[in-house]
Amino acid sequence: MTRTIQCLSAAVLALTLAGAAGAQQQSPLWEFGIDGILAHRSTHVDVGPGGTEDVSATTVQLPLPMLRAGVYLTPTVELEPSLGIQHSSSDGGSQTELSVDVGLPIYFTGTRGTDQFYVRPLIGFDHLSGSGERGLTQTSLGAGLGIKLPIDNRIASRIEAQYRHGLASAPAFSYDQFGLLLGLSIYSR
Repeated sequence: MTRTIQCLSAAVLALTLAGAAGAQQQSPLWEFGIDGILAHRSTHVDVGPGGTEDVSATTVQLPLPMLRAGVYLTPTVELEPSLGIQHSSSDGGSQTELSVDVGLPIYFTGTRGTDQFYVRPLIGFDHLSGSGERGLTQTSLGAGLGIKLPIDNRIASRIEAQYRHGLASAPAFSYDQFGLLLGLSIYSR
């Protein structure tokens, strides 16, 4: 698990620094935010030769399962890594899930003072480990369509409809997830 976390952290840091270096002609604009999600996931479970079964679950994670820090590469393109950590324990056992996403919001306008529609392709990595178990990392690919609504000059709310597909990676099964993200963003300037 430690090696996976180090690799994921290094990748997010490298992408963030690359974006900041590209934006150095002027002071880069940073965006910090939190997101909650309402999601429905359908996991495709292999039940034997030639058969699969869908197992569905709906989750609500509020107020802040994901923290994000984005840097604007241009007025309409942002590099946005995010991090989420969940830990639970009971009956002498524990489980930890580390989620790292790297998104690339592309805004239809570069004006923060008005409503901003955007599309956001993303790649995600979820690492799950538990007491006495071998860790598991699963990659997901997805995209979101959303709008940022200005509250103030440096604060905006964010609403995004998102689709995500988790790639099968034994012993993890593939999944399809539809979600609604609700977030709050604060700008550095």
